[in-house]
Amino acid sequence: MVYLYILGLTIVAYLVGSLPVSIWLAKWYYGIDIRDHGSGRTTHTNVHRVLGLGSGLLVQGLDIAKGFLAAKLAWVIHLNSGVTVDLEYFTMMMVFGLAAILGHIYPLFAGFRGGKGFHVSLGVLIAVNPIFAAVVAVVSFVIYLLSQIPRLGFILGAVAVPVFVAVTGSIYGELRIPMMIFSVALALMLLISHRQNLQKIIEGKEAKVPINWPKLPPRF
Repeated sequence: MVYLYILGLTIVAYLVGSLPVSIWLAKWYYGIDIRDHGSGRTTHTNVHRVLGLGSGLLVQGLDIAKGFLAAKLAWVIHLNSGVTVDLEYFTMMMVFGLAAILGHIYPLFAGFRGGKGFHVSLGVLIAVNPIFAAVVAVVSFVIYLLSQIPRLGFILGAVAVPVFVAVTGSIYGELRIPMMIFSVALALMLLISHRQNLQKIIEGKEAKVPINWPKLPPRF
């Protein structure tokens, strides 16, 4: 019975990840198909460019929530079967989280053409281990500050997770191997989804997006 729960909830997690929040937001509130504007992608970046900062931040938040809630579906199995062992519980969270990321990148509800998966991954990491999420956020932001290329920050932030797990692996005990597999799988999924951006970065063609820091008003 537990295996049926796991299979069913893995599908549910994929469907949660497939929810095209950027498409729905653009259609319900602005009456447009975001895929017909800007880059044609459903990413928060395109939403930001086309609909403004507020809409972009809302999509970011909803994507993070999708990843977090999908990973936390493991709690359903805990309630129905009494699974409490850390190894089993965290492994299920990681499986459901990866399913949600896959659903976001290849969404059933949007013709299997979705976003890049970074913010959904961040939500999954917050659920699995907030320290991982902090590492990704810090690395991504620092790389962005240095390069002014957001996608480079996303890519290296994802790669930082398996490196961090490898360096600190001894503290995870029996979870070390599942976490390493999970972190490598997550990094590979984001590398694949960002492959075009990565190619542009290598060729020096990826657009830079400088941070527009707010200016302080003059004292006099």
